[in-house]
Amino acid sequence: MMQQKSDDDKESEKGFFLTVFGVNGIKVWFSTIICIIGSWADRRANDIASIINSVYGDDIATDPQRMYCMNIYVGNLPYSMDDNELRSVFTEYGTVESASVVRDKFTGRSRGFGFVEMPDSDGNAAIEATNGRSVAGRNLVVNEARPREQRPRMDRDRGPRN
Repeated sequence: MMQQKSDDDKESEKGFFLTVFGVNGIKVWFSTIICIIGSWADRRANDIASIINSVYGDDIATDPQRMYCMNIYVGNLPYSMDDNELRSVFTEYGTVESASVVRDKFTGRSRGFGFVEMPDSDGNAAIEATNGRSVAGRNLVVNEARPREQRPRMDRDRGPRN
C-alpha cells in the first residue's frame, strides 16, 4: 500500500529550489531555459508549464508572453558596435534575453549585423521602434530573423556530400 506524503514531506521536496533560486529566480530560470530550447519548447510548452505548476502550485509558467522568444535580425550596424551596445539599444523596449554582434571568424571584426532575442510582446514593439533608427550615423534594418537555410556540406576535394 502506498503512503500519502505529509505536508512536511511536500515542503521539503520543493524547498531546495525555492531556497536556492527563490520564487522570482525560478520564474526567470524556467523562462530562460524555455527560450533557449526554442522550437522544442513550442511543442512541449504546455507540458512543461503543467509540470512546473503542479510542483510549485503557482501560475509561474503559464504566462505565454514570457514563454516564447523572438529572434530579431539587426542589420547595417556600425562596425564599432559590440554586444553590450546592441543590448542597450533594445533594452529600452523590454527584456533582452541575448544580444550578439556577428563577427568574422578569422579577423574578429564585426560583419555589420547581429541578433537579439526578446519575448514576443517586447520584440514586436522593438522592431517597429528601431527599424530605420539612426545609430552612429547608420540607419538600422530590423526585422524578425528567418530560419537559417540548410546548406550542403562541402567536401574539400569532391564537392557537396549527399
